[in-house]
Amino acid sequence: MRQKVKKERIEWIDICRALAIIFVFLGHWDTPHLHDFAYSFHLKLFFILSGFFAIDCVKKNSFKEYFIKKGKGLLIPMILWGIISFIWNHFDSAVHLQDFFYAISDIRHIQPNYWFFPALFMISITYYLLKKYIQNDKIIFILSYLLLVCFGKHGLFPVTFPSNIVFNYLYIESTLNYLFWYCFGTVSFSSICSFIQHRNDSKKNIKIFHLIGTFSFFVSVFLFFKNISQIFNLSIILEYHPFVQTNYLIVTSLINIITMIYFSTFLTNSSILTEIGNHTMAHMGLEYITHNVFAITLFEMFHLSKPIMTSTYYAILVTFIQFLIHTPIIQRITIYLPILEGKKK
Repeated sequence: MRQKVKKERIEWIDICRALAIIFVFLGHWDTPHLHDFAYSFHLKLFFILSGFFAIDCVKKNSFKEYFIKKGKGLLIPMILWGIISFIWNHFDSAVHLQDFFYAISDIRHIQPNYWFFPALFMISITYYLLKKYIQNDKIIFILSYLLLVCFGKHGLFPVTFPSNIVFNYLYIESTLNYLFWYCFGTVSFSSICSFIQHRNDSKKNIKIFHLIGTFSFFVSVFLFFKNISQIFNLSIILEYHPFVQTNYLIVTSLINIITMIYFSTFLTNSSILTEIGNHTMAHMGLEYITHNVFAITLFEMFHLSKPIMTSTYYAILVTFIQFLIHTPIIQRITIYLPILEGKKK
């Protein structure tokens, strides 16, 4: 029975990762509704899923072992993908020394997606230190919430950090903004898994499961087409009350995340989504390249107008093609360059 539960957990988590990376792709197209909807939850879902297994990982490793493990799994792939991206960006032009120094001065100069790697590294290390000294995950979670409310993107006390290569790679802003979601994953994992595992144990459980899922789905659909703040004139309140705005964004993000988790439990037999979920790092590394190829190539080949390029249908079609192209490339990466996925032994 334990093996079955363990397998189910892994499957729906992989599907969640797949849904998150799909919305990362979709969110990078400047489309009405889709862009804002994707950005409301996709990276937050990634950090929640990363936090699911953080507790066991901290228990099993010393700080040195944990630091090296995270460095190999996140920083080395980031450097290699950064080199690939830099070469791609300057493939058809001369490279000057100042271009190189400008590129490496900030990870976002190389590739906007790659900030996720040092961000997750910093958040993982921060959680490890907090866990070692505070130990109680609920207290750590409350602390992460206070950091978000006080110093996050819409915090009560906005802070700015020096712009230099050290702070640009430490990317402390991401820790303040996403540590909460990572810690949310650590405190909620057992409860979510237990709820999913026992959803079919009784009629009451299955009703609650579907009630929560369908409610979150319909609210997510509503949020996709129309922001609640625009309907109930909350925009003014949110603009001048950072505390309300932060909590409003937490609630709406959680609703979308619950929707993704709900649907992931029904899609565990999808081998395609499972495969995508197992290789999110490689997909994220390749996305920038294939995105630019399609944006430029298709626009020039078919003389597409801007309204077409920014339509939701176009974004979905191109994202589908991107994944088709990624599949054979990632199969070869898995065989010959697993280090690009942080999987080198």
